Amino acid sequence: MKRFIALMTMFMMANCCVSQEFESLRISATKSNRLTGACDFEGFVKTAVSLQDYRKSRLVSADKFVQLARLTNTIIVDARDPAAFEECHVRGSINLPYTNFTESTLHRVIPEKSTHILLYCRNNFQNDAVDKLSTILPFIEPKRAWAGLNIPTFVTLHIYGYQEVWELDDIVDPSDCAIEFVIASGNPKSSSDGPSSDAPRRKN
Repeated sequence: MKRFIALMTMFMMANCCVSQEFESLRISATKSNRLTGACDFEGFVKTAVSLQDYRKSRLVSADKFVQLARLTNTIIVDARDPAAFEECHVRGSINLPYTNFTESTLHRVIPEKSTHILLYCRNNFQNDAVDKLSTILPFIEPKRAWAGLNIPTFVTLHIYGYQEVWELDDIVDPSDCAIEFVIASGNPKSSSDGPSSDAPRRKN
């Protein structure tokens, strides 16, 4: 009987130690999450602020965008959702939705960190131009200027180590500008080819 009591006492003490260890780990994890959490807002803001002046030097006109697109080792990235991309996109661009940006996804599409990357988004389209096309395409409202998709895309690419990023600054009419767009239908400047027929703009 004494031996049984002794064994039970040892078991209870061991169980208590394990419980205390798990509780210690839980508290440690909770404190860690309070500092960083699943998403590091402070880290993103810090990176964005550090890139503020640099980004200004990487804003380009439509004509400059066309010139850069002709360079070797260059890719045009459209980070909008696939439906928006299918309706209207720069010819030769690759659709890589921002929500899919991960280390592996970016490496698969853009394996070389030295690649020149050109960006544009819905905010680069003139509202009246898009409105004119609304008989063929649904009107897509632009984001507020400070919430434009180009901004987080630019910052995130730098976070993942891509330094040669350029961003279209002009607001253009997709059916009448230096940049050639592919529109689902009705664009006199381009064919009605869908995005699946577009070859990536990357050149080696």
